[in-house]
Amino acid sequence: MTDYCENLKFKNAFRSLQDRVVQNSKNKGNYPKSKIEAYCDLMDEVEEFDDAYTPALSEKDTKELDPETELADIVLTAMIKADINGWDLAGAIINKHNFNLTRPKRHKRCK
Repeated sequence: MTDYCENLKFKNAFRSLQDRVVQNSKNKGNYPKSKIEAYCDLMDEVEEFDDAYTPALSEKDTKELDPETELADIVLTAMIKADINGWDLAGAIINKHNFNLTRPKRHKRCK
């Protein structure tokens, strides 16, 4: 029962935040005009995170980029991408976490 209640609380809180993120994006005129544009926005944020996280490898000036902030941008942009596609991102996060709980230890780590 606790897992169900915790999952429901997470879903409600996440969806509330997602609604606010989407509304702000629409209010500011930044909401993607298409699914392709939403995809491109997400890839741009991933690239900015990569540039911030690995500045020595980047050809760009990354002095202004903070990896933590860029990672947050990825999450916020993913919320918008999920909205434009009608996806239940909160539910997918819970389902993926529950699946990961069943995986063996260090299943993806380099040896």
